[in-house]
Amino acid sequence: MSAPIKLLAANLALSLLSCPGAAPSQPAPAPWEGSGYAPLNVARVRADGWRTDFEASAVDLSQVFSADLPRDAIPAITAPRFVPSAAADLDPDQGVVVVAQRAYPVAVLLRHELVNDELGGVPIAVTYCSLCDSALVYERRVGGAALEFGVSGFLRRGNALLYDRATDSLWQQLTGEALVGDHAGARLKRVPASVVPFAAFAESIPEGEVLAFPAGFSARVRTPAAGYDTTDAAPTHLFGPVDARFPAMQPVLGLDEGGVCRAIPLVGPKATPLFASGERVVLDDGRTRSPFGTPGRRGSAALFDPRLDERVLHFERDGEHWSDRETGSTWSSLGVALRGPLAGRRLTPLAGIPSLWHALAAHAEVAD
Repeated sequence: MSAPIKLLAANLALSLLSCPGAAPSQPAPAPWEGSGYAPLNVARVRADGWRTDFEASAVDLSQVFSADLPRDAIPAITAPRFVPSAAADLDPDQGVVVVAQRAYPVAVLLRHELVNDELGGVPIAVTYCSLCDSALVYERRVGGAALEFGVSGFLRRGNALLYDRATDSLWQQLTGEALVGDHAGARLKRVPASVVPFAAFAESIPEGEVLAFPAGFSARVRTPAAGYDTTDAAPTHLFGPVDARFPAMQPVLGLDEGGVCRAIPLVGPKATPLFASGERVVLDDGRTRSPFGTPGRRGSAALFDPRLDERVLHFERDGEHWSDRETGSTWSSLGVALRGPLAGRRLTPLAGIPSLWHALAAHAEVAD
C-alpha cells in the first residue's frame, strides 16, 4: 500500500472515531454479571481462610465461580433429628429423598443443601443443589476416615461444590468427585436413593423416620425464585451453553449406562410413567410437587432392580399404584409391595441421578 493511501485510510478511521453519532463499541457483559458469582480468585479465598491446595486440581480453575457469601452461608445439618412418619408435618405431594427407612424432605434440603448423617453404621451425606434440583446421597468415608461436609458457596458448571472440613477439598455435588485439594481425583460412593412424594413413603414404610425441620433457618440463605424450574426458563448460573435436546429446566432422571447416561424425562410430553430396560425399572406415579412452586406435578425419581427371588417382574399401571403381571401384587412407586402375594417385599433400589436437564448434560455424557 502506497504512503498516500495509508494516510487516507488512517484519516478515514480517525474521522469515524471522532464522528459525534458514532458511539464507541462496548464489550458484552460477562455471563455471570448480576448473578452474585464471579470467577474464583485464589488469593482472595486464601485470605478468607481456605486451606485448599489449589495447586492440586483435576479441573481448570477458571471453571470455578465463587459467591459473595462466605462458606457455610447455606448451613449444612450435622446433627439431624428425626420424627416418626405419622408425626411429620408434610403434604402428601411434597417430595422427599428416601434412603432405606428414612426420608429427607426436599423443603429442608432446599434451605440447607446437605445433611451429614449415619445410617446403619455407615456415614452418609444427603446432598442437594437448589440450582439444579439434584438430590444425591453418598457414603462420606474416604480412605477409611469419615469426612464431614459443608456447602462451600462455589459453583462449577452451574452445580454446587461441597467441601470437606478436614482438608477444604472441593467436591462436585452431582458426581461426588473431588476436583480441587488434597483429595483431588477421589470419588465418593453413591448410595441408592429415591425422590418420591411423601404419601408414597408414608404408605410404603409407615414405621419410617422423617428428617425434622430445624428450629430456625439461615436468614442469609439464597434459594431460586418461585417457578424457577418452569420448562421455558433459562438456568441462571450455568455461565455457558445449554444442550438443546431437552428444555434446560426439564426434570430428568439420569441412568448410568457404563460411562454414559440415559436421561428419562419426569415431566412433559416425553415423560412416561413406566420405564423398563433389562435389570432396571422406573416406577413414576407423577404425583410429586415441584419444590419451587411451579404448577403441575412431576414424576418420581425412583429406580429399582425388578428382579425378586430370581424372577424378573413386569409392571403395569394400576391407578396410583402398580401391579406385577407375575403375581398381581400391588406396588407403590417406592418399590414396596402393598398388597397381594408379595405384600411387604421391597425391590432393590438403584442409584440414579435426579436433576434438571442442564446440570446432567453439563456433567455427564448423555446418550441420544
